[in-house]
Amino acid sequence: KPSLSEIPWGKNDHARVWKLIDKISKPANYKVLFGKLNRNEVSKNTSGETKASVYKRVGAVVLPEFHMIDPTTTGDRVKAKIEILTKTYKHHAKKLHTTGSGIRGEDDSLSDDDEFCEFYIKAHGPDENTTEEALNLWEQIKKVFPFFLDLHRI
Repeated sequence: KPSLSEIPWGKNDHARVWKLIDKISKPANYKVLFGKLNRNEVSKNTSGETKASVYKRVGAVVLPEFHMIDPTTTGDRVKAKIEILTKTYKHHAKKLHTTGSGIRGEDDSLSDDDEFCEFYIKAHGPDENTTEEALNLWEQIKKVFPFFLDLHRI
């Protein structure tokens, strides 16, 4: 079977990444991939759908030209990109939080060398109560990782 070439995630101002974020934030996809949407839900995938099937389905929409060649590998590429986005988001989100706020996994512990601020910025982003220091940090993060706000919302 033919192999897939490098996926140009950055092409057209990251259009594929933006579309990927849109698709993974849909409640049905999010629940399978990440678990509960809010604190009141049971943290369990009750849909019976597998993560692999969601990766393939998202790949069919986000990367149709690759999906036609090899749906399974396209799903794997989608999974890898989501993992990179999640890891990068968590790295930047740590700068805003000093205590466990649900953004860290078991292996995402803080090091003594890292400096962190005690900022909480709601899902919609900064508001009138956001300090100038927090706002500056938020803007700095968005400059280097433009997907931060969209991932912060989900």
